[in-house]
Amino acid sequence: MTPARTDRVQLARAYADGTKFEARRRLYAHLRPPRDFGGWALGHLDLAPAARVLDVGCGPGHYLAALAAREPTAGLVGVDLSTGMLHEARDRSKVRAVADASVAALPFAAGTFDAVLAMHMLYHAPDVAAALTELRRVLRPGGVLLASTLSVEHLRELRALDAPAGARLPRASDRFNLEGSGDLLRTVFDQVAVDVLAGTIVLDEPGPAAAFVESARDLHEPELPAGVTWDAVVAHTEAALAGEIARHGSVELTARTGVFVCR
Repeated sequence: MTPARTDRVQLARAYADGTKFEARRRLYAHLRPPRDFGGWALGHLDLAPAARVLDVGCGPGHYLAALAAREPTAGLVGVDLSTGMLHEARDRSKVRAVADASVAALPFAAGTFDAVLAMHMLYHAPDVAAALTELRRVLRPGGVLLASTLSVEHLRELRALDAPAGARLPRASDRFNLEGSGDLLRTVFDQVAVDVLAGTIVLDEPGPAAAFVESARDLHEPELPAGVTWDAVVAHTEAALAGEIARHGSVELTARTGVFVCR
């Protein structure tokens, strides 16, 4: 059975629009010290005027909107499997978007783009190696891939909580992460650098973390052991965090994410 986190039908359900995506993003409003990950990540790009940039898995268009404001002469294109996400991306960024485009078969000629973004999405590709080859294909010689992902340590405290009744859930980032994916990238790109952004998410109530877990229902519920429901996972997480907060006043979650810069 195809894992839900790479299954096209399940991904379409999980990312039908930006609602669940934004629920996950809201957890990071509690990051300390406060950081704008998107701005930090895009700071790794040094784009010439009128550069052509492709955002693969563009979602609701946050990166496209930031690039449009920062690089007004750039030729920006976003692709995503979700029509709902693409509507939001168009509204937010005012740039062209192409629906139903797979990272394994991008509808562009070789060497089309000066830069390609793959932001927190490669762990959803059924074949990560094939996806990287396709990203390399659409880059011009000397072009840059900016690929963001998570550390295996990211939210480790939350991962320890979301497992009632013996449920031990894999995370999408187990397939593509900061610690283990550099060697795979180096099979496709000559130069691969990694930069890490670390912090701590501090919560004084469990709601944001419970909403974060709830938002991942479509990605993980199909893989639960028999007899375990996602409602039970969410309730277990919320109760455990509430207990920690009652005892200590707050709870701290490890935040560790970053970018690969590949040429």
